[in-house]
Amino acid sequence: MIFLKGIIYLILGIISFFSILSDHDKSSETDQYEEIINDYLGIDDGSSTDDYTEADAGSSEYGYTEADSGSSDYEYTDYDDDFDDKYYFYNAHHGSADTPDGTTVVVTIFADDKDYAWDPDSDLDNATKSDVNQYLIVAADYLESVVANYGKTANFITDFETYPDLKYTASFDQQMTKTDDVDYPAWEYIDDNIDMEAIKTKYNADNVIFFMVFNTDEKNSAVTCTRNWYEGMEYPYEIVYLYNFDYDCINGPAVYAHEMLHAFGAPDLYTEDEFYRIDSTVISYVDRYLPNEIMYTCTDLDSYEYTYDRVTNEVTDLTAYYVGLTDHSEVYDEFCLSGNEHFDE
Repeated sequence: MIFLKGIIYLILGIISFFSILSDHDKSSETDQYEEIINDYLGIDDGSSTDDYTEADAGSSEYGYTEADSGSSDYEYTDYDDDFDDKYYFYNAHHGSADTPDGTTVVVTIFADDKDYAWDPDSDLDNATKSDVNQYLIVAADYLESVVANYGKTANFITDFETYPDLKYTASFDQQMTKTDDVDYPAWEYIDDNIDMEAIKTKYNADNVIFFMVFNTDEKNSAVTCTRNWYEGMEYPYEIVYLYNFDYDCINGPAVYAHEMLHAFGAPDLYTEDEFYRIDSTVISYVDRYLPNEIMYTCTDLDSYEYTYDRVTNEVTDLTAYYVGLTDHSEVYDEFCLSGNEHFDE
């Protein structure tokens, strides 16, 4: 073996003598020769240029195996060190919420920020939390009936009084009613404190939606909104920022259902949006022919006020198409709309 290794060194030395030398360190060149020889002779020096070993393949915390990596609609992401090597196993086209059929878990986070807080000793605040729970239940029942109308089955698990592991508290040292810079603090809180995959496993859930609820009052100028999925989103978590009081009134179950539909991919139909090609013509059409569409209005069509014990609005075929409950919408085709994350992929 030593003799053979010496011959190979001699041959490589002759070749190197008649070659143009590079500027890199000669010691690294010797190391390369050593590696070539060891490879040729089948010698394993115990080193590796890749931390991924054969022992790692085929197993992970969330069951992602090497066999899955060839073809899958799911994304398994190992983020940079800043994310503490967290792993996410989720539908890469839809984030944490796909379609409303199947099982959806809603995780409710009662959040404090620089302007608003929840007082655990306040009877009023605790009553408000109970109201939030009840409105979630009403919204869930409504969405289950909507899904049934399309011949599918849905199960929404939202009751954090029955399932206390779906209720969290958070505190932020910034204004969370300013929607320009709230996603990352919210995502990071969820990432550090809530195990989404464990929740999905426990409840056999297909979707998880996070409701971050703020104890706002009549002075609040922010409007309830949803951080729904978008291409390149760094975290999978889809979050409803629920400001308990906005537009000079307390939000009711229709608003909760409206925001959950955003998480499933539905756009607003009351404002222009270039991404979805929703312009004034589309809005005028909706106003005339689909006036009770829940993505157009959340108030009762007769009273023009919120209702708190039921949802009286409708989910039309247009919204149903956007959230994946039907594979066709005449309105979508007629106006050449876009942005359907379920059928425009």
